[in-house]
Amino acid sequence: MRTYRPPEKTRPILSIKFRLIWPPFEGSREVSTKRYNDTFNHLDPLGRPSFPKVHSVLPVQSERFSTAPISRLVGFDVQPPADPDSGTPLGHAVVRIQCGPQHHNPMGRVHGGLVSALADAAMGIAFGRTLLESEDFSTIEMKINFIRPVKDGLLTATATVVERGLRIGFVQCDITGPKGKLVATATSTCTVLSQS
Repeated sequence: MRTYRPPEKTRPILSIKFRLIWPPFEGSREVSTKRYNDTFNHLDPLGRPSFPKVHSVLPVQSERFSTAPISRLVGFDVQPPADPDSGTPLGHAVVRIQCGPQHHNPMGRVHGGLVSALADAAMGIAFGRTLLESEDFSTIEMKINFIRPVKDGLLTATATVVERGLRIGFVQCDITGPKGKLVATATSTCTVLSQS
């Protein structure tokens, strides 16, 4: 009876060698990690910064994004960020507005555009709280689903950054009505820009 004996050395059928080229295109700059050492809590395998720590970013950016002119014009009440030691995740925002007849559409309900603006403001503030001082951002896509109409009362938008990469982030938001029932849910995709 013959016994199976595995080969002493296996060779792959196809061997592919590749080299990672960084920067990815001619003229781009390699990211220096020296200035990020105290700011970032994780570096990816290429040494690029990944996600900022709460303590170094939150106070600066929170004030910047909470006092936007549109918030004052429309009447948004931006809640202050939670204490970084409270366990609240980085990239969280709560924005409220007291709705009345001045916010109604022709059917006597709060206009969907106001609900969309509330969600956009909350998601923008949440994402803005993850940025460095040298960074800006822009919303590149937003989607909202309306669940039920509202006539008046306090609307609360609670937004959380679900995923934050080096250049792209995904934010989710729930808008609740006066009785705590879900009025709408929204998502947005944001891109990080360098300030020039």
